[in-house]
Amino acid sequence: MSQKLFIYRQTGLILSLIVLGMGLVLSFVCYPTDIKSQPLVISLNQNRQLVGKLYTPNNIKPPYPVMLLIHGVSSTKEMMAPLAIELARHGIAALAFDFGGLGESYSRPENEEDNLTDAKEIIAFVRNHPQQFELKRIGIAGHSLGGATALTLAGEDTNLQATIVWSMSGVANRITPPNLLLLIGLYEQFHLPSIMREMLRQATGKNINEFQQVGDFTKGTARMLVISPTTDHPTAPYDPLVIKESVAWVEQAFDVRVKNITLVAPWYILGLFATFIGSLLTSSYLVREVACHKRWRRGIPGFIIAIALTCFPLCIAGLIDSLWASNFILFCLALLLASNYILPYPEKFTPALRVFGLYYALFALSFTATTLLLGCGYLLTHPQYWLGIPQFLLQTPIFLTYNFYLGLRAILFPVYTQALQPGYLLFIPVLLELIKPGIILTSLERVAVRVVAWVRQPLTFNSTKISPGSIALLSGLMLVLIAVLVWRVRTGLLTQSTTVVAVRLVAQIIMLPALLLRSSGFRWLENQCLGKNQP
Repeated sequence: MSQKLFIYRQTGLILSLIVLGMGLVLSFVCYPTDIKSQPLVISLNQNRQLVGKLYTPNNIKPPYPVMLLIHGVSSTKEMMAPLAIELARHGIAALAFDFGGLGESYSRPENEEDNLTDAKEIIAFVRNHPQQFELKRIGIAGHSLGGATALTLAGEDTNLQATIVWSMSGVANRITPPNLLLLIGLYEQFHLPSIMREMLRQATGKNINEFQQVGDFTKGTARMLVISPTTDHPTAPYDPLVIKESVAWVEQAFDVRVKNITLVAPWYILGLFATFIGSLLTSSYLVREVACHKRWRRGIPGFIIAIALTCFPLCIAGLIDSLWASNFILFCLALLLASNYILPYPEKFTPALRVFGLYYALFALSFTATTLLLGCGYLLTHPQYWLGIPQFLLQTPIFLTYNFYLGLRAILFPVYTQALQPGYLLFIPVLLELIKPGIILTSLERVAVRVVAWVRQPLTFNSTKISPGSIALLSGLMLVLIAVLVWRVRTGLLTQSTTVVAVRLVAQIIMLPALLLRSSGFRWLENQCLGKNQP
């Protein structure tokens, strides 16, 4: 082994251990020990049930003031967990649940009308348990389409004491909904801050600025708009400013003692993210070292699968939490994919890892750059928001990745809070890797190489030089895009006006990476990652 290669190996292992150590420290320090959470099942009839999670403070006896937290379209209750944790830490119970058709709740087509029905069932459940919840201090908060549901329900049920709407516009007046807080990211892709300003004007009858509170909490007429300079639409539920302002609003609406407690939920998410990545990288580096000993290679995949399988009896015995077990199994799956890719050719691991990091940075930069463009106009008129750009650039890729992970877990584990029930989709990659080890990552690698080569082809405007394969690829991409847009419009996330914004954003996200891929500077970086000296 050359000295240069040895240094590369040692450096990579040390960096992965540093990331792992930072993640473990953050996870330990920021773990919310002052609350407790428990699964909650509300049976609507024999075939329908809503599954949620109830977060309550440890040091306060019931009944609790309570907030009902409603997730957005194609999401789950886990998206609202950061706010739920902070509310519970401030002495307020929080109930997050999955709509029917999503997460662990009953199956049905997703639509706004049924979502409203589900939310009403949750409110009825809360009011039927006065020994656990304070009936005079009930509020509701929702993100995206969940915000629309919260707005509608609070408009009908004037006995609620607090209404919080994230990343969604709608109709409000001076009386309903009660004690309305509007929150939106400066870089919101679908509902611009100007639209939220107009909604606030309708709700107050006058023009007021963001962060300017008006009205009276005791009369239910309190109103305020918060524009966060550090978030956009999908990452709003994890944004520290959004969470902080939401908790402060609920404390005032419920007239509870205001607690100046430092937020831990966003940092805890960062700790979990760093722990997962650090553990995966460290384990992958160790697998690469073991791969040098040929007699040990065959046992590694089987050992990883055996470790993952031990989670099931441990869950049944009640020794580990099913949610943590699902996380560990997904970690084992990721490690299995990485190990089967590393074992045949261990020398490919470090260059492949560097290239993956480069492309991850490329698409993260592209997303954040195009998202920044949406807030350009507001940044020019409000220069104080420039200070939030560094935080936005740093936290957005992490929160987006975390959000994607939550969605993936919900797909692979239909049940993961009350018990551990893997879906059939979880076994597909495992079977593929058992039949042909390394097939998934190597296939993805080949596809990526071909796509990059196709993007880097010289531009030509001669239609006779367009190959049938290129036409088929472009046609397929267009069909997928159209199908996604139609689905989003039907589920209510996109309206006729926001569809234009979505198409523009998709076009920007596709075009900017393509331009960077064709640049000589990016090719130079790519060659450096691959260990090539020639550009």
